[in-house]
Amino acid sequence: MNNVADEQTTNSQTENESHSRLKISNMLLHLYEAAEPNLSDEELELMSGIAGHAQLQAENMAEIIDGLASLISNDDGDNGDFKRRTPILLWQISYQFDLLAGLMALSDSAKYRLGNSEH
Repeated sequence: MNNVADEQTTNSQTENESHSRLKISNMLLHLYEAAEPNLSDEELELMSGIAGHAQLQAENMAEIIDGLASLISNDDGDNGDFKRRTPILLWQISYQFDLLAGLMALSDSAKYRLGNSEH
């Protein structure tokens, strides 16, 4: 009788566990560190400008979270679909912030390398 609900809960728990293991920022930094010795000054300049893009994404995320807060505050408590979809939306928000952190770290690393004359 509750098999579908139990399966959805299990799927959500499995998704949550896989989401917590996947860190985009770690992958970006790993790729950057592998490529960094071979990057030209022009490529480093490009990467150092990523922070501006990250700022725009952060502003967009603030608007999304504001909208989500409004939806939650207006929820009458009888919307099961909303309750099932909210964790997915929050995981997407988490991914976005992790991506932003990775982009900012890349930008900082590229700026640091540009500032050092030993590259």
